[in-house]
Amino acid sequence: MNISIAETDQDILDCYEVLSQLRPHISKDDFLKRILSLTHNCGYQLARLDDNGVKAVVGYRISDWLHTGKYLEIEDLIISAEKRSSGYGGKLFDWILE
Repeated sequence: MNISIAETDQDILDCYEVLSQLRPHISKDDFLKRILSLTHNCGYQLARLDDNGVKAVVGYRISDWLHTGKYLEIEDLIISAEKRSSGYGGKLFDWILE
């Protein structure tokens, strides 16, 4: 099992099948363009848990507010439907917190 930030176009595209279960309104044709735009413009990061294929995906941002300081915003967290209740969500969440 490996958790890593999806950095290449192919890494990002490999996340589509899982993330589309949460965001079915985003077409595969638009997916890469939208993720790259969010990454560039908003600091969005996409991380994936790979266990012989992508099983879970998290989209998040780490930002800073003047009044409260640094914060973590989890925008998307999805485990593949056939792998839910396998502990993948907890592992991905713990990875983000580290």
